[in-house]
Amino acid sequence: MYYPDIFEVAVVGVPDAVMGEEVLAFVMPREGRKLDEEELKNFCRGKMAGYKIPRYYRFVDNLPKTSSGKLMRKELLNWISKQS
Repeated sequence: MYYPDIFEVAVVGVPDAVMGEEVLAFVMPREGRKLDEEELKNFCRGKMAGYKIPRYYRFVDNLPKTSSGKLMRKELLNWISKQS
């Protein structure tokens, strides 16, 4: 799926009291672009199953990666715990 204002996305599961786990998307917009949650949710509707559409969004300037370019998911989870 392609959205022109998004440069990169990383998705992780976060604990939820009711569902057990919900989807959180870390979204890195393209330079100079602005995004909002509703716009992204509306884009995802009809393109993916409802349970796969992220419930939460965090807009970030960069995503943590190793020197080889692999996404550091544990670091993303640390970001969540620091902001909670």
